[in-house]
This record gives sequence, structure tokens and C-alpha cells, in this order.
Amino acid sequence: ARTLFRLLDKDGSGRVSIEEFCQGCLRLKGEAKSFDIHCIIYENQRLMHRWGEFMVYLEKGFMPKVIRAVEGAVGSAAG
Repeated sequence: ARTLFRLLDKDGSGRVSIEEFCQGCLRLKGEAKSFDIHCIIYENQRLMHRWGEFMVYLEKGFMPKVIRAVEGAVGSAAG
């Protein structure tokens, strides 16, 4: 049921408007294949968003810490 709700809630507002419901039903009309494909599309979009967030974390949070740690270790080994 959650997956169907997420597929219908195209704007991500947490609510399904009448327009979203009608368009979603028309989009999912047909064989089960259509529903399955839309589930895969939704999951792919969600994973791409999370991957983007992870990449930002790596670039701005994790990598600077690793670089500082390596530079500190190299500096203390040389000194």
C-alpha cells in the first residue's frame, strides 16, 4: 500500500490530490507490468536521490576528515 501511495504522490507532498490520483490510476492502468515498471522507476529515483546525498557527504564531510588524518599521520611521522 505504501508503494502505491508513493507512486500516486508525484509531488512528494505526503498527500494524494484528486488530480494525482486520477493521473496515477491512468498511468498504472494495464497489466501488472505497468505497476512493476513504475515501482522500479520510483525506487530508482529514490536511490539516485540518496546516492546524491551520500556523494555530498563524502565530498564535504568524510573526505576532508580523511585528508586531515592522513596529513596529520604523515606530519607526525616526518617530525
